[in-house]
Amino acid sequence: MFKLLSGASKTEYFPKTASTVISVGVLVASVNGQLVPATATTTSHIGISIKPVASTDDDYASATFIPVLIPSQDTIFEADASGLTTALVNTTMDLSNSQYVNGAADSRHAVTLVKYISATKGWFKINSLTAYKNGA
Repeated sequence: MFKLLSGASKTEYFPKTASTVISVGVLVASVNGQLVPATATTTSHIGISIKPVASTDDDYASATFIPVLIPSQDTIFEADASGLTTALVNTTMDLSNSQYVNGAADSRHAVTLVKYISATKGWFKINSLTAYKNGA
C-alpha cells in the first residue's frame, strides 16, 4: 500500500476496468483507457487508488469512474517493500505488484527510495507516472 506522507497532489476520476478488484492505496495503471492495478511489468502509472473496488460492489461489472490521487513529482509515499538496504537510498527500483516495491529489481525504474525505514518499508517517489513521462 502506498501511503501519502508529503507533497502536492490532486484527485481525478478515471474509469475502472469492469470486474477487476482494486484496493485503496495501490498504484494503478491504464489499459485501454481503464484502470487496473499496477504490476511488476507496468511502466506507466496513473496514480494511487483512493476508493476500493470489490467484487461485492453493485457496479463491479461496470466501467464506472473512481477517484485516483495524482501526485506531484516530489510527493513522498511510504510503502512496503522487500530487499531494502540503506545503500539503496536515492536509487530507483521496480514494483513487485501494485502494493509493494521490489528493492532487488531495477529494470523499470518505477520508484526512487528517498528514505530507508527498514528492510521491508521505505519512503518513495513515484517515477513512472504517465503525466510526467508525457511532460505534463
